[in-house]
Amino acid sequence: MPLLIEKEVGSAGACRLSSAVLRALDLCQFLIDHAYEQDRLRRLSEVTGLSGTLLENLITLKKKG
Repeated sequence: MPLLIEKEVGSAGACRLSSAVLRALDLCQFLIDHAYEQDRLRRLSEVTGLSGTLLENLITLKKKG
């Protein structure tokens, strides 16, 4: 398959196309991960009664020492 793309758009074009596809996939993965994390925080907030902001602060709290 890559050879077909290189044949049609050239080596440089194939590289740019691959790069664009990988950036799009990275963005999709980021959006999926973000939505998943927001849903987890929302559910945890509902169960514990803690605000989402407080939960985020607790998650990012660094251990001293």
